[in-house]
Amino acid sequence: MSISPLSPYPDTDLSRTGTYTTPNRGGGTFALAVARDSRSAQATFTGSDGKSATDRVTASRQDGSVTIDSSWTYNSGGIRTTDLTSGPKADGVRTFSGQITTPGGSAETVAGSTSYADGVRDTSRTITNAAGQTETRDSELTRSGGVVTDVTTGINFAGDQTSGGFSLSV
Repeated sequence: MSISPLSPYPDTDLSRTGTYTTPNRGGGTFALAVARDSRSAQATFTGSDGKSATDRVTASRQDGSVTIDSSWTYNSGGIRTTDLTSGPKADGVRTFSGQITTPGGSAETVAGSTSYADGVRDTSRTITNAAGQTETRDSELTRSGGVVTDVTTGINFAGDQTSGGFSLSV
């Protein structure tokens, strides 16, 4: 799960709480705060098992491009950071690239694209780890009323088919 201060919310600060479910990790609660003036967002996810993670995102826009810096802090103390840059949206598609640093300190590169049509956000990305292995992920994000749903499929570094996703109720 990830959050973005560039989501299509009103031009005001936003605070939301709700529940989430995932097929792999069960469910739990979340708290989201978006500060529109500073283009920042923070979400804390707490699972039914008591484990938690916090995603902090800041974004800036210049000339139609977007820079996003995300930092996940896990209750184990591990930190995963993501730094992405994307160009201006062209024909409804925005391409992006960047780097992910895992809690263990290894670096992965990521590149992909996001398209928006009919209320659906489709994202395809390829991640390459330090060993040169690639992982692909395709996700579709939809919103219906107070529920946001993400469905993700892909091939992991080991070459195995993966699937997952989440639902947020706000």
